[in-house]
Amino acid sequence: MKLLHTHSWDLTPKEAVAIQRKLAPLVKEEPLPEDIETVAGLDVSVRGDQVRAAIVVLRLPEIEVVDQAIWEGPVVFPYIPGLLSFREIPAILPALEKLKELPDALMLDAQGIAHPRRFGLACHLGVLMDKPALGVGKSRLVGDRLCDGTNLRSNNRSGESPDGPDREATVTIERSKPQTALLLDAQRRSLHLMI
Repeated sequence: MKLLHTHSWDLTPKEAVAIQRKLAPLVKEEPLPEDIETVAGLDVSVRGDQVRAAIVVLRLPEIEVVDQAIWEGPVVFPYIPGLLSFREIPAILPALEKLKELPDALMLDAQGIAHPRRFGLACHLGVLMDKPALGVGKSRLVGDRLCDGTNLRSNNRSGESPDGPDREATVTIERSKPQTALLLDAQRRSLHLMI
């Protein structure tokens, strides 16, 4: 698998923040291409010093499972709020390499631009792979609840951001199309589909 951008994963938190700042301007916020045929749901679980990345690839519009992969190995970066990509992408990349073919788009159990530096795990992986990536976080890292698509002032729930003050964020939710959610639980090795 060829990555558009590469960097070391053996980093200090300060070096990781510098990489986020360097790569964040490369995030493309644009509609998905019309020719998306496959989408992958990705999830990562950490237990002690071991990490497990799980991927399920679906063909659209049939929502048919066409591939899946699991990779397990050692954790290479500590848990630090705002730097999750440096803990999880080193497990995701070898799991992606086990797939027969890379998917057209990625859905991750993670943040995207709703992040103190607007560069969460979904953005990081999308930029590295030059693929559309959507972060579907279970909880808020920054920001307030929002339903009307207006601007909001960031509020970092996890404490002080490693690089200082809060950031502005805009969230838009499109409600005109049926919503499909892929729930992938790497810990239990299970897949649930909600439409």
